[in-house]
Amino acid sequence: MRKRTAALTLLAAVGLHAATIGELFEALKEQPQTKLDATQAEYARLSAKRVTDRFYPTASIFATYEHYNSPTNLRPMSPVESISVSKKGEPLPFATTIERLGAKVTVPIFVKELFSLSDKAEALAKSAKAKKRLNLLQNEALLAGSDASWRYLETVKKALDARLRSIRKTYDDTKIRVDSGRMPGVALDKLEESLNRLETARNDIEIKEAEIRSRMEALTGMNLDEPVPLSGKKAVSGDKLFPLEPLKHVVEAKQHEIGAAYGRLYPK
Repeated sequence: MRKRTAALTLLAAVGLHAATIGELFEALKEQPQTKLDATQAEYARLSAKRVTDRFYPTASIFATYEHYNSPTNLRPMSPVESISVSKKGEPLPFATTIERLGAKVTVPIFVKELFSLSDKAEALAKSAKAKKRLNLLQNEALLAGSDASWRYLETVKKALDARLRSIRKTYDDTKIRVDSGRMPGVALDKLEESLNRLETARNDIEIKEAEIRSRMEALTGMNLDEPVPLSGKKAVSGDKLFPLEPLKHVVEAKQHEIGAAYGRLYPK
């Protein structure tokens, strides 16, 4: 029983604390939503490759066996060819059993539709890749912002606690004077009102901190009991309009889809 309690305590300690914001970012990458974005990006990439694979030649081997009750021609023959074969004493291509063995190779020379479909698949792959990066950056920003808000609330809560201690001390001193008749009772009412306001504000902070902890746990799967220290400064590389990248590539894919529809009218 003691060993089990010690193990649970150790697991709780590990799960409740993260040394740096970097650990939270790494945990974020292991969450199902992040992995789903990565899987969708990889699926889009493979879909694009599947289209380009249609440009390669294809080869196949075939074999057939046919048996008939009466002799059947292996291939059509014109009357002139039949007479020529008969004069030479060669057998006519008739048999009750016909066997075929061969190979077939096809090579696409020009298929206009494939070029447009390939461009469409490439655009969708770029869109999925950009969306994956954008979602990760948004969640990282949400994590950092939540942690910063939590640290701010902790600072405000400490200030409220100090204020509460001061007013409670004043309340106790004033109550002694009121009880001894040296001060009017209205002084206690004002102090009680101040205490109630401060305690309500502190409860509101506790609720906000619980919401932040829940949000950060949903993103990382880690249950924290305190905010982690923020350190480091890293700029996000890319165009200022990077958030529009996924949509831009989707629009591009739609344009190529229209091109593929026109491409079906071209000869193959």
